Amino acid sequence: MLLNNNNGIKVLTKKIMNSDKKRNLYTVISIALTSILLSIVSYIGVVFYEGSKALIKVDKARSFSILEMYSFAFLIFIVMFSGYLIIYNIFYISIVKDIRFYGQLKTIGCTKKQIEKIISFIVIKISLIGIPIGVILGLVLGRLIGNMILKETIIGEYINLNNYLIPAIISILFTYLTLYRSIKKPVKLASEISPIEAIKYNSTDIISFNNKKKTRKGTKGGKIKNMAYANIVKNKKKVALSVVSIALSSTLFIFALVSGLGLDVDEHSKRYNIGDVSVSAELSTLENKIDEEKIKEIENLNGVKQVESVYEGTEMKSGMPFSTYPTLKLSEEAIKEFENYIESYDMRKDIKNKAIEASVKGFNEEEIEKQLKRVKIVDGKFDKEKFKSGQYLILNRGMSEVTNGLKAGDKITIEINNKKEEFEIMTIIKDYDENYIKTNFGILTLEKERVKEIFKDKAVISSIDIFTDKTKIRSVEEEVKSILNRQDLNIKSKESFKDGVSSLKTGIISGVSIGALIFGVIAILNILNIITSDLLTRKREFAMLEAIGMQFKNQKKLLTYEGAYYVLFSFILIIPLGLIASLIAPKFIPIYGGFNLLAYLISVLIVIFIIILLTMVLPRILLKGIKDKESVVERLKEE
Repeated sequence: MLLNNNNGIKVLTKKIMNSDKKRNLYTVISIALTSILLSIVSYIGVVFYEGSKALIKVDKARSFSILEMYSFAFLIFIVMFSGYLIIYNIFYISIVKDIRFYGQLKTIGCTKKQIEKIISFIVIKISLIGIPIGVILGLVLGRLIGNMILKETIIGEYINLNNYLIPAIISILFTYLTLYRSIKKPVKLASEISPIEAIKYNSTDIISFNNKKKTRKGTKGGKIKNMAYANIVKNKKKVALSVVSIALSSTLFIFALVSGLGLDVDEHSKRYNIGDVSVSAELSTLENKIDEEKIKEIENLNGVKQVESVYEGTEMKSGMPFSTYPTLKLSEEAIKEFENYIESYDMRKDIKNKAIEASVKGFNEEEIEKQLKRVKIVDGKFDKEKFKSGQYLILNRGMSEVTNGLKAGDKITIEINNKKEEFEIMTIIKDYDENYIKTNFGILTLEKERVKEIFKDKAVISSIDIFTDKTKIRSVEEEVKSILNRQDLNIKSKESFKDGVSSLKTGIISGVSIGALIFGVIAILNILNIITSDLLTRKREFAMLEAIGMQFKNQKKLLTYEGAYYVLFSFILIIPLGLIASLIAPKFIPIYGGFNLLAYLISVLIVIFIIILLTMVLPRILLKGIKDKESVVERLKEE
């Protein structure tokens, strides 16, 4: 038996690796890039998850939604599958090129197990170089991107950017799984091929031994575009793998590019600010309420058009957790509604005692109409005239999923300050799931004067929104700060908010640009791998075409048509996958402005341009290089 010890196999492995150093380098780069991407995604995912858990504990955020988890899993899957296709193509083409060599090894007595061992040693050596490089670079880039994105956000205060162990383990595990799946079929091909099959093997049949070539009759088959189509469809598996590979790599690039292009500071400012200048108290108590006399001063400022004040009911409590929200005793019909609510910073529930601690706020009817445009109405309809009576309320479910609870028109009794009050539910609202939009709604919202009547001296002004001339926003902000002159109030304008967000935008764009660059390199390497390997394995085919009289310009035209088919088939997948990626992007980017059609179209056009360049123009250049370098006779001699 040949190679009856590991040393012999290792020596042979070394010789095989030294025979094609370019291929080894390309494989190392591909494994490293896959590992880099998985490390970045794992690192960012872990720090955001840890930050989210920390924020939930301090009532500043909600848990990840199912959609967000699916979005993250989808991103991991695309990165893994894209890496799988690159590595698979490299190993498959490499083994196919050496298939006769493996057949010769079998002829002289090499066993299936020994061939598997040889290829396994090659893979281990390459992965021991590629994976550590990828993981280290990925974690460094992950931290860099994380710092850029998080330094201006509240989540940055609650996460540990030094947690490298979990992302490293995740990355190594997923890279190994990707590599394992990628080499499984190529290894099977090399180990199971018989010596006779290996000798007969034709390099132009690169993906499958079982292609049945059909004889075409008639003159249509002789047209160049028909020849190109015949070349494409004769090996459907090869084309399908190439197209999926191009499409997934392009989708990753679109995701990163759209994430950067889709950042909209103005849109983000509108979401987080209701008025042009906003004033709010962190905890609404009698001690830190906003003085009504001061509000009158603000109303008289030059440039101020309108001031909207939010009244809120309060109740001082002792103990932990600290809360100033009033305790509301619920009637039986309201229990089902609130027992399914997610506890949040503005509501705590005590279903056992039929009570909740929740925010109760009051607006007038005009102010409410403005606020309703920022939420989703799930039941009922707002009636301005009815609401004025003070007998109606708006119920805010926030992000809670309730299907068997109260409905518009139901009447509920709430005990406030030992006094029972009955209200009819006019409207039930929910926050938008897709992106955060600030509103002033409490869990319960009543007419402003009704809140004052119920809570009396415990009704405080907790926030105000000031609407101004657009040219006077900054000057009004400064004057409001001067009038109120309090450190415990949060006073900001849309313009100062945008200043802060702009620096965050710069960090995010820098971060996603790194991601886009890596995704772009993967996409280009993928296409280059497909195009160059295809041409190298078809050198003999083009030499035969030249030998029977096909002009060189027609050979180039043939490649152009084949490239056009790749472009067409790729974009049947790229357009919907890119759209999905563009819709998922807001789940990962803190100041993304929602789906941006222009950003999506720009990214798709860039991808189209790159793919056309690589599939329709580059092959013509490479073919000319092969023709100039090798004669027809030399190419015809190639196996």
